Amino acid sequence: MDHVGPFAIEHSQSSPIPLEQGTTITAAYPVKGVQGMDLVVNAFGGHRQTNTGSNVGSAAVTAGVRFKW
Repeated sequence: MDHVGPFAIEHSQSSPIPLEQGTTITAAYPVKGVQGMDLVVNAFGGHRQTNTGSNVGSAAVTAGVRFKW
C-alpha cells in the first residue's frame, strides 16, 4: 500500500466481475471522525474473455464507503 497525500493507494489484479482480467486501483481517504471508515474510489481497466475467444475492453469507476474492523 502506498500513500499520496492523505490517500492510501491500493493495487490489485482481481476483477469485480467474473471472466475479466485487469487491474484495479483503489484510493481510500480515511474519515477522521469514524475509526475504520474510508471513502473509496475504485478504477478498473482490463478486458473480458468472450465465448468466441475475442477480447473486449472494459473499464469501471465506482465510489463508496468502506468499513474495516
